[in-house]
Amino acid sequence: ACFDFPICALWLLVVYAYWRGQTNRNWGWATGVLFGLALATKHNAFFLPPTLVAHWLVFHGVETLQKEGVKGLWRAIPVAFWSMATLGPLVFYAHWPLMWRDPRGTLEFWIRFHLQHVHYAWYYLGDLMREPPFPIEYPFVVTAMTVPLPLVVAMVTGYGSKVVSLARGLKSALAQKALSVHSDDGLLLLNGLVSIAIIAGPQVPHFGGEKHWMPSMPFLCLLGAMAIERASRAALEWQPTEGWRQRALAETDPRTALQACLCLARATAARACDEGDGGDQGRAAGDRQERRADTRRGRGQGAADERGTGESEGGGERQVESGGEKGAEQAGHGGWVLG
Repeated sequence: ACFDFPICALWLLVVYAYWRGQTNRNWGWATGVLFGLALATKHNAFFLPPTLVAHWLVFHGVETLQKEGVKGLWRAIPVAFWSMATLGPLVFYAHWPLMWRDPRGTLEFWIRFHLQHVHYAWYYLGDLMREPPFPIEYPFVVTAMTVPLPLVVAMVTGYGSKVVSLARGLKSALAQKALSVHSDDGLLLLNGLVSIAIIAGPQVPHFGGEKHWMPSMPFLCLLGAMAIERASRAALEWQPTEGWRQRALAETDPRTALQACLCLARATAARACDEGDGGDQGRAAGDRQERRADTRRGRGQGAADERGTGESEGGGERQVESGGEKGAEQAGHGGWVLG
């Protein structure tokens, strides 16, 4: 764990800096420095560049290539990638004195050591694993057995919901002949899976357990937190408002009373929007039918009857307008907490 927690934190920082660097050049250059520190921490950092390049190509590069061609794609390469290619190796070189004497030999030794790493003996479901091939499902099963069950459920739910959401967005974009789908969800999904997918390879050296794919955990936790937040919001908005109203009125602690008021406002706003929209639609449909009936009854009648019909219609319109204002007022009540 001496290197595993630091590389977990640095992987997250590099991804964050890359994400911020898409709109801020300073963060783009900071990505290279952080990547160099990640290289200086553990070899997991080798997989950061292909992961980030894959994300950029899928969600940004394809569209740029089709719109502006190869030259446009070259000009659109993020600053973060140039920084990782230059500052990253410099930071890695500066941190290791052995590199100063024999850069090539030290680098070759370092890479060869990890590619030919000894396999640790490891018990897996009662079997002693000593050499390849290892089970593909190994990292997934070990994760499910070591991470608390509520977190596993939240992670799986959050990951699955984002996959479905991204697939729907892609389907919609293809139907509209769009060139690509822009979504930060792809960045979370990719980084939540890549470390686990790497160790799932049957021939990949295994010299430990869940520490191998620990860099995936922050992203899986973020996805799980999103799922919990959406579920909590849905559960809150559809609770009976009377209970929150009574609690807010009976509560003596100001902080708790304020929380109850906020919950009441959100639940009331959700119902007001739905009931207001449904009520307005029902009233509008009924008024249209009434106007059609008045028109049919008014055919062939005199001017006095037509004026009467007009007054009836005017009264109906005033009723619709009044009802619409009332519904809008209800929908607007507490709407500031929906955002």
